[in-house]
Parts: sequence; structure tokens; C-alpha cells
Amino acid sequence: MKPRAQMEAFKEVLEELTLVDIKPTRGWFTWINNRDGNALVKERLDRLVISSNSASIFPFIDAVVIRQTKSDHDTVLLDTLGKKPKEKRRDPRLAFRYNVCWAKDKRE
Repeated sequence: MKPRAQMEAFKEVLEELTLVDIKPTRGWFTWINNRDGNALVKERLDRLVISSNSASIFPFIDAVVIRQTKSDHDTVLLDTLGKKPKEKRRDPRLAFRYNVCWAKDKRE
């Protein structure tokens, strides 16, 4: 089977199983041939796919590509809370603390 036909067959399977590709927010390429200059090739070979139903259960899902030093393939890390909004920070004015040394200051 030719590469183009293989890719089309792969897309059909994804569609039939209602799988969605979780695109990474950091990193993109998961394979590098470790060559220099014009011979350097980077590809996104590895992907993280889940069912569209699971994607709706985990609305904050995220993927991150982590560079591996001992391999030409990088790791795709799944984080189910990655895009969850950070909780509100406390008002910085409430963090004020009185320092006792200020009481020793004789200035008026």
C-alpha cells in the first residue's frame, strides 16, 4: 500500500472510531534524525489520540512533547488538567505582615 493510501486509511479509522488528535501545546516534533544542517529532519510521528467522548469528559486535557536525550523519539505526555484555569490568586494586599522592627523606629 502506498504511503498516501496508508494515511487515508488511517484517517478513515480515526473518523470511524471518532478519535481526536490532542495537539501538544509545547513541542511538536516527536522524532529527529540527529543530523546537522540541511540533513536535519524533524517529524511529528507520534500522536496522542482519544475518543471524542473522552475529550468531552476531560475538557482541560493537554499534551506536551518532552525531549529525550537517549533516544531519537520524544515522549508525548498526557495531562488531564493541563489547561485548567489557575485558581485565583489571593489579593496581594492581604499578604501584608507587620514587622516588629518598625515599632523601634523613632521617626515621626
